[in-house]
Amino acid sequence: MLDADVVDIGDFVSIGCFNLVTDVKLFKVGEHGIDPSKEKGGRSGLLRGGVKIGSFNIIKGGGEIVIGKNVRMGNFNSIRGRYDENLGELCEVTDRHYFDTSRDIYIGRACVIGGVDSSFWTHGADRKPAPIFIGDHVWIGAGCKFNMGVRIGPVTLVGMGSVVTKSFEKGNLFIAGNPAKVVKENYDWRRADWS
Repeated sequence: MLDADVVDIGDFVSIGCFNLVTDVKLFKVGEHGIDPSKEKGGRSGLLRGGVKIGSFNIIKGGGEIVIGKNVRMGNFNSIRGRYDENLGELCEVTDRHYFDTSRDIYIGRACVIGGVDSSFWTHGADRKPAPIFIGDHVWIGAGCKFNMGVRIGPVTLVGMGSVVTKSFEKGNLFIAGNPAKVVKENYDWRRADWS
């Protein structure tokens, strides 16, 4: 079901079954005028420049929901609230993640929200709601929790199960733990030796 004031679905967009988009001002997915032969990157299983949204996702209430090109969103994700969510190009959001948009959430280019069950909270019981900002090239492991108002700098790896209660704006970090702390500085997860 799609219930938005303005809907803008670009070229090469695949949206699975049983997704719910309701009470949204703008729902924009992908871009128009894409020439796949000229696009760089692209996630596995995607036509370059395209967007793939899985099934059983809920996007309810909110301002502007903008999903960039070359994005893959898995299944059973939930975006709920009144404000905006921006998911940058070349991002991947796997399955069963929760985004509370009581304030804006911005996720930069080429980010991965991996595993399952990470949550992003822009409000709480005893503090004023605040936006969440995730910089470019951030990898977020499974089961991470983000508190309102946090800012994560570019090229940061957030270890599985981390509880992020404060900002780490410097970038090139490996952070992990409850609460999250810097494990390693001058770290580039894109160049890590995974062998």
